[in-house]
Amino acid sequence: MKRLGMVVAGAVAAMLVAGSVQAADVGPIALPATPPAVPLPPPPGFSFAGPYVGTYGGMLVGESAFQAGLQGGFNFVRGPLLVGAEAQVGVLFGGGIGFEADLNARVGAVLGERFLVYGEGGIGLFAGTPIYTAGGGVEIGIGQSISVFAEAKAVGALGSPISTFQVQGGINWHPNY
Repeated sequence: MKRLGMVVAGAVAAMLVAGSVQAADVGPIALPATPPAVPLPPPPGFSFAGPYVGTYGGMLVGESAFQAGLQGGFNFVRGPLLVGAEAQVGVLFGGGIGFEADLNARVGAVLGERFLVYGEGGIGLFAGTPIYTAGGGVEIGIGQSISVFAEAKAVGALGSPISTFQVQGGINWHPNY
């Protein structure tokens, strides 16, 4: 028992000598450093280069005929110069229903990042008649992968003068991001 008394007395003496300890006496606790934030890359900009698919609608000027269909193509862009090919497949409405398809070469100038002015020409079928087309238009990129366009084309049977004009508009998706 004497020994227990000495242990207790020694513990009390140590506490008196050391004094009381407050939380403020401990000081700041060092936490590990936070790694620097890694910035996210900016979203890719719009580009006319590469493949695209879309839909179009239009009319034959001076006639009661309308058209609607699908299109797709591929563009090569080098600086402001664009060279590409486009195929359209659609239906004619007015005085009956007919089939149309054409394949056109495109040459244009990309102005800024989102504005394209182009000319195009090609061959195809128009209500069962072999045709040629020649025209041009404008296309504007909106968002990261969508563009809208408006164009006008002269159309004629192969070996014949121009017989009608088409006015078309539509929307394309460019999966190149």
